[in-house]
Amino acid sequence: MTEIRRAFAIILIFVVLFFWLGLAVATEIGPETVSDPNGRKKILFEVFLGKKRVGEHSFLFAPSSDGVKVQSRASFNYRLLNISLYKYEHFSEENYDSENCLVKINSSTVTHTRVRGSVKQKITGQRKDNGFSITGSNEEQLDKNCVMPFAYWNPKFLKQTSLLNAQTGKEVHIAVRELPATESGAKYSLEGENLDIEVQYSAEGSWISLQSKLGRGRNLRYVLSTETIISSSLSL
Repeated sequence: MTEIRRAFAIILIFVVLFFWLGLAVATEIGPETVSDPNGRKKILFEVFLGKKRVGEHSFLFAPSSDGVKVQSRASFNYRLLNISLYKYEHFSEENYDSENCLVKINSSTVTHTRVRGSVKQKITGQRKDNGFSITGSNEEQLDKNCVMPFAYWNPKFLKQTSLLNAQTGKEVHIAVRELPATESGAKYSLEGENLDIEVQYSAEGSWISLQSKLGRGRNLRYVLSTETIISSSLSL
């Protein structure tokens, strides 16, 4: 019974966590890539629940006609006693303008647990004259000239009071606080309802890790694995 209770607790943690994070949470690109019209980059984060590796999250970045395009792909599989309890597949494509504001977004997510079965979510968002329109799993109109998701590569992100969840299409209110810097570089916290995240940057300003506190001493961690400059002949 102890293992069963533990399994249900883990599943609940994942469901709550990824509802709030939306998994656009790991979108990163260095300032040099944004400003370089030929800059293309691929980065890969390994994802851990405690010490257990549960999956990975990769990102592709390329310049677009007026800004940058980001493709995000996550794949998680939490197993206990060799039984898959939680699977998560997420894909998002986001276009930003030269001011790093979101122009459009398309995302699809499939979550599978042994308790709830499969749940599919899909959203489409487009900036319009009267704000940002979201359709799909969530229908909403955001009255903002500059909408931003959890895009940690963008310095403006740290000045926001609300962000778009790329999975659910809902607006999440946050508070950002600068923490004491470490040897690696600057560190910030993001807090909100059921949200407690710490983000770490390198001395050069590139995002290198993330930690989400889940309660009961559990942490979900993103750790940068590889960072690759892609040939300019490769398009997204």
